Amino acid sequence: MPAVVTLKIDRIFFRRLTDSAGKFESMAKWQTDRRRGSRHHEGVQRGDIYEKLVEARDLNTGEGLTTSDLNGEAISLIIAVEQIVSGSRLSACNYLRALLDEAMRLNPPVGGILPREVLKGGINKAGNFFPEETDVGTSIYPLHRQENYFSNPSSYEPQRWLVEKSELSTECVHVSLAHSAFNPFSLGPRGCPGKGMAYAEMFTLARLVFLVDMRLESDFLNAQLGPDGSVEFQMWNTLDRRMMGHGTLHAIYASVKKTCEAQEWDGVDLLIISGDFQAVRNSYDLNAMSVPAKYRAIGDFHDYYSGSRVAPYLTLFVGGNHEASNHLWELYYGGWVAPNIYYMGTANVVNFGSLRIAGLSGIWSGPDYKKPHYERLPYGPSELRSIYHVRELDVRKLLQIRSQVDVGMSHDWPWKVEWKGDWKQLFRFKPHFQSDAKSGRLGSPAGKYVMDRLRPKWWFAAHLHCKFSAVMNHDIETDSYPRETPSQGKDSFNNTNGVANTDRIDLDIDADQPSKEDLPGASANVQNMDEIDLDMDHDATAVSNHILIGDSTGPDTQVVSAEPDGVPSDLRNQLPAAFSRPPPASTPSVSHPEAITNKTTHFLSLDKCLPRRKFLQLLDIEPIAKSSDSLDPKRPSLTYDKEWLAITRAFRSINPLMSPIPLDRGEAYYRPLIEAEEVWVEENLVKTDKMKIPENFEITAPVYDPKVGLRPKEYPKEYTNPQTVAFCEMLGMENFFVASEQEREARRATAPPISNDGNGGRGHRGRGRGFGGRGGGGGGGGRGPGRGRVYR
Repeated sequence: MPAVVTLKIDRIFFRRLTDSAGKFESMAKWQTDRRRGSRHHEGVQRGDIYEKLVEARDLNTGEGLTTSDLNGEAISLIIAVEQIVSGSRLSACNYLRALLDEAMRLNPPVGGILPREVLKGGINKAGNFFPEETDVGTSIYPLHRQENYFSNPSSYEPQRWLVEKSELSTECVHVSLAHSAFNPFSLGPRGCPGKGMAYAEMFTLARLVFLVDMRLESDFLNAQLGPDGSVEFQMWNTLDRRMMGHGTLHAIYASVKKTCEAQEWDGVDLLIISGDFQAVRNSYDLNAMSVPAKYRAIGDFHDYYSGSRVAPYLTLFVGGNHEASNHLWELYYGGWVAPNIYYMGTANVVNFGSLRIAGLSGIWSGPDYKKPHYERLPYGPSELRSIYHVRELDVRKLLQIRSQVDVGMSHDWPWKVEWKGDWKQLFRFKPHFQSDAKSGRLGSPAGKYVMDRLRPKWWFAAHLHCKFSAVMNHDIETDSYPRETPSQGKDSFNNTNGVANTDRIDLDIDADQPSKEDLPGASANVQNMDEIDLDMDHDATAVSNHILIGDSTGPDTQVVSAEPDGVPSDLRNQLPAAFSRPPPASTPSVSHPEAITNKTTHFLSLDKCLPRRKFLQLLDIEPIAKSSDSLDPKRPSLTYDKEWLAITRAFRSINPLMSPIPLDRGEAYYRPLIEAEEVWVEENLVKTDKMKIPENFEITAPVYDPKVGLRPKEYPKEYTNPQTVAFCEMLGMENFFVASEQEREARRATAPPISNDGNGGRGHRGRGRGFGGRGGGGGGGGRGPGRGRVYR
């Protein structure tokens, strides 16, 4: 990849790696320069490899190696320079070799498997059948702990590798048996070619330990011990990035426990996870995830779904862009995905004791914002991405909240929140964020307007995979979304500052970088498309009236006027009257709710769950206002929110799955409807003691079966979740998330075959110019070739 080095792109993508490589090369050059100086000025002749290289001559030309050549050889043979002149004597230390082998037996350099794919027809091994295309292998770590090969396998016993008697002795048989299972560097043609160098490094390190006084780092003494108690320290898998830290509940819960012990907490009452939870129940659910097939991993959620494990802490999560979307679709209004693990639904407000928590699932995409949740199994490639996009109807309901919320949670970052924290440090850590932030393409417009409306004390997010905190001052950051009536010919969230919701330039697997269109109701309208959609066959009409120009000197932006959609006014005037835009109407004035009194929101985003990543934060959160309706504060539980139930009932006539979605008629229209529904909720639910969220989890889909493999050629089935049925019955509204088996089977019968290449593709951070939907029923879909950037 010469171009990568020539253009210095590697310094952007692999900064830490290139910095380390530069330091190593500098050290090697310093060593050779020093050695060359001592040879010329002091006349020192050592007879080692370096001397041979200096004296070497080309048989045809008689020329020797240049200084650059010698430096290159020094880099590849650094272990042979200066200190390792007596390597043969060092490597002859049999007991030292036994010490090293025993250490690698307990902690092999590669502890996982070397996978092989089962061929057509499947295979039977150890009494188990493995279907074709299943990846199988033997893990080196447990192999090195088999009692059949190693006596006392969990003990560090170097003597097991030594033979002092005749070759026919019992000790020799045991050593031969141990060697037959010992393969820390693998075996055969797949064996590590650097095995000899690795041993040389270990011998040299042993010499260094012998010569130098050392002590353990104090923090290392408190490191987590492995499964065999004090014999070894816990090993972390830093290579397997397929799950990106997602779907790793075991590790998350273990980290919570360890952190609580370190901070002398007796546990936590609630665990919040801001998306990409990956509630994968079985292998079929993987076919409903926007993840390339080669990165698919079943994760460990299925252990909690099946009941073999129970979450040690009450867990609350919103959906992200890497989810088992078919599973979460069943719980549109929220519900339990497993005992003690609660999904917030597409939008929701719940109470945990006196703490009031609001959640918004998904990520921003302008072309899909005003559409209904039209996606139904089996999902096509574009539906795999669009199903997790935020929808205006869900945001509209959240914007009807008129009382104080304590905690907000989303997957996306709210738009422009990066400028309220240490953005200089953020851009140093994530340089590719800077241009998107300055041009207004970073973050979610929907998230910003929900946060500005609710003004919670805390707002938690994720998605951009870094720890970042900020403080929003709502005395300065006031609401900026004027409400509009349908007669204006626009949705209430039509003219806004659209922003791209980028992830990161990384080798990870974000299968979608969504596009951006106009933000809800801001005074400046901006086209911001950030998704190169390969399915661009949607009808669309441009409605943007302004263009956003990023100020290269900081976070401010300018707005300049432009033609509404590129059609000259004189040409538009020749169209029939039916094509004319309706005249603007007056907008009812809506003030910010008096009951929402908080002025400061603390924003916190965390990294993904991987070693040495900042993915966990313990917080002691007090509610802004104590609720008289809260249950026992010593044992807080999850309860419905009275106001949110009233809002849900007020919108119960709108089918979120069908187009057209009615226009936003404004808060002044919805307020009396919601107030009337609050009376209904009070009479029928509060006074009848039905506000506690029932623990009514039921298994709907089959649990994980390893025999199926990770690439089944069958779509998951659609299920009616009993929790959604019970919720709709409780509120006396129609359940839209149900269908007959005949209808479901008919859709499955017309589904295209599943490709082994998988779904989702890699992440796009395209800057394509697309067009948003026009007024009314969620029209528009994102059209436009765009000048996209695709990172692979």
